[in-house]
Parts: sequence; structure tokens; C-alpha cells
Amino acid sequence: MFDFITGSLPSLVERTLDEFDAMLELASEMFGAATRLILDGKAPGKDLEEQEARLKEHGCRILNMTLPPASASSGREILLSPLLLSVVRDVECCGALASRIAGMPALAGSPRSGSHHARLRTIRDRAHLLFPSTRTAFLLADAPRALLVMEEHLSLRRRSAVVIHSLASSAGPPANQALVLAKTARLMLRISRHLSNIAAHSTTPSVRMRYAHWNASLLFGGLGA
Repeated sequence: MFDFITGSLPSLVERTLDEFDAMLELASEMFGAATRLILDGKAPGKDLEEQEARLKEHGCRILNMTLPPASASSGREILLSPLLLSVVRDVECCGALASRIAGMPALAGSPRSGSHHARLRTIRDRAHLLFPSTRTAFLLADAPRALLVMEEHLSLRRRSAVVIHSLASSAGPPANQALVLAKTARLMLRISRHLSNIAAHSTTPSVRMRYAHWNASLLFGGLGA
């Protein structure tokens, strides 16, 4: 797939990566907007339903570009198709989960303050940082970065468990607020898991070999976050 004479990326690969990059950036924006709404009371600046529709459009374009060439290609090119199917699905899930988070405030009218919100904001901030790290890990086949993403997901699991346990205690907030906050923690953790799934592809030797030749072009294209 890589042109070893000119050192350039095939145009189809470039377009596919551009679409994936746009998907991940859009999902990151949706996550930020949704969690600011539930945790900070700040209304999203954009329509999240419209953004989710755009996310799916990017995914469809990737599949339309990938599946027909792959079906007519030999084994090396076909290997890329299941990988893209998987990561597209993961990013789409991130967007869908962000939309669900945005619906949580309607179920809780209490002020967005206190120790539980502070802990959830910490989880939110750390989970949000996984988007650029996942982007770099996947697009640049950066295995060490991918492992950091996966380790951070495990750390967020532990942090989320502490928050949920605290919410369930007798000293916790009212039941409906506790339920909303616990669901928010779980939704953020599911987004983290999908990002970890994407990054994990870069820890396998076959994927590292496939993407290693793209490294310089992606860096100069501004993808090395």
C-alpha cells in the first residue's frame, strides 16, 4: 500500500485517514460538550444530534472507500478492511454514548457541585485526554502510546468504581441524582473503553508494520498530537 519509490501515501489511504481523523475529532468535541453540560451546566454550542449524524456520515464514507477496493484486492489490502470496520464502530459508539450523557441532566435538577461532581470532572478530564492519545497511537502505530491509553483506561475503571461506591453509600446524594451521576460515570468509562480498543490495534505486530511507513507523512500532516 505504501509507495516505497515516492515515499507517498496512496490517495485512498490518505482520504480514509482524513475521514477517520475527522471522526475522532468530532467525537472528542461531542464528549467535551456533553460532559460540560452534565457536570458544569454549560449548554453545548452545537447540536449534538447533528454532530452524531455527521459522525455517521464520515463512517459511511470510510466504509464506501474501503470495502469495494478490499473486495477486489489481494490479501494484504483485505487485512485493512476489518480493522477499519472495527475502529469506525468504536468511534461511532463514542458519539452515541456522548449523546446519552447529554441527556442525563434532564434527570437531575440538583446543583452541579460537591465532591462527587469534582471526582467525575477529574475522570472526565482524563478521559478527554485519551482522544488525542488514541489518535496518535492508532494513526502513527505508536505502541508505547497505545499501552498508555490502555493503562489509563484501567485507571479510570478504578476511579469510576470508587465514585460509584461512594454514590451508593448512605452519605451519598439523593437517589435520583446518585443514579444520574453513576450512569454518567459508566458512560464515560464505556467511551474510554472504546478508545482503548482503538489504541490496542497498534500493539499488534501486523498493525505496527502496516502503519509504520505512514509515520512521517502523518506527522507532517499535523496528526502527531
